[in-house]
Amino acid sequence: MKSKNSSKINFELVNANSKLIFDENSFNGLMCIDSMNHFPDRLDVLKDWRRVLLSGGRAVFTDPIVITGAVSNEEIAVRSSIGYFLFAPEGYNEKLIKQSGFNLIKTEDVTENAALISGRWFEARNRHKNSLIKIEGEERFEGLQKFFSSVHKLTSEKRLSRVAYFVEK
Repeated sequence: MKSKNSSKINFELVNANSKLIFDENSFNGLMCIDSMNHFPDRLDVLKDWRRVLLSGGRAVFTDPIVITGAVSNEEIAVRSSIGYFLFAPEGYNEKLIKQSGFNLIKTEDVTENAALISGRWFEARNRHKNSLIKIEGEERFEGLQKFFSSVHKLTSEKRLSRVAYFVEK
């Protein structure tokens, strides 16, 4: 957030699942990349984003786990093994965007990017396996590798998709 009395940028650590600490109509834009899937109450989050945006302000967010094909319970367990995840069917985010009072400007399927990046992460981590095991331990390393492999498979097969949403207040 840019301070009104300075040209410096300030960073604030906040709990994104709680009401944001910022005043109404404080920002021109907001960006949330691959985190929407971690919010238990997306509607409240969207309403709060709308609250802090100026009239005409825009937000962009991605949801990397939109269900777009058949996914087994085992695949969901692996894909959600590193924290809280809320899997959403196609159309769910669009419904919440409308309910929150935002205007949906555009959606874009960016699943190919998720497939590419997860595959690269998996390969890069394999190249540095011994060093990473020293830091993470073998169990954590193997768990993360299983996670990245799952992300790569599910996105490559377009059974879980990454969708970008562009909205305006």
